[in-house]
Amino acid sequence: FENKVSLNDSIQKYIKELKEDMYYPTLLRLATHSSGYSGSLPLNKREYFKIILGLIFGGSDLSKNNPLHMDFNKMKMLIERTKLKEVDYSWKYSNFGISLIGYALGMVSGKGYWDTMNDFLHDELGLKDTCLGSSNNNLQGYDRKNNDCGNWHWDKGNFISPSGAVSSTADDLLKYAKINMYEDKPYLSLCHKKHGNGTKKFDMGLGWLLLKKNNNVVLHGGGTGCFSSFLGIDKEKKVASVVLANYRLGRNDDENIGIALLESLRKSKDI
Repeated sequence: FENKVSLNDSIQKYIKELKEDMYYPTLLRLATHSSGYSGSLPLNKREYFKIILGLIFGGSDLSKNNPLHMDFNKMKMLIERTKLKEVDYSWKYSNFGISLIGYALGMVSGKGYWDTMNDFLHDELGLKDTCLGSSNNNLQGYDRKNNDCGNWHWDKGNFISPSGAVSSTADDLLKYAKINMYEDKPYLSLCHKKHGNGTKKFDMGLGWLLLKKNNNVVLHGGGTGCFSSFLGIDKEKKVASVVLANYRLGRNDDENIGIALLESLRKSKDI
């Protein structure tokens, strides 16, 4: 996408159907989670908290069936209904915001997000066991009551796919870590630089969280249904940690395990 996308572009540039007399956030604010979009979108608050309760206590079909679905009309409606100001909002992780970036990139490529991302994963990064949606090798997920929760279903028509539709393996994630560690692709160094404020612990790169006490450490985690994942990279020490779970862990457990493992690997480099 060289010379086709600017971080300061408004999403209106890529979603022509939006009303013209409103402010819409830039790709930069979306990538640094400072756009002002709610963390629950595209769900309303009732739907969001119902999912959280189902995942915490288990035994709910919310762990099995993907509750995150958004077609173009719903995406357009949510964008126009959410009145935002032209400011950097305080950090709030937004799956909706990440999905808008994916939509914009799919528009620029002319192939849509799904095919663009699969081509990028396979051809650009060489991650052959990573793909959009589920593969035949996907594990089943289990909730806290050991109920089989299967896998969330994703498809090309789901515009929230950029926020959680990628399936991968520990081996591929370590390959991806190495690519980032040595910044094999010229655009990666841009993603690892600080572009915005985050929390007390993290600054924001482009998508990546940067440890405040050491910006050479970049990390990201996430979860869908009963699955969770974490990837942490120390570019200076040249070590990385991956945590993948198909059992619903406690809040931030995968991140805590991943950071502890990364810290242990970093210390081993000092010996």
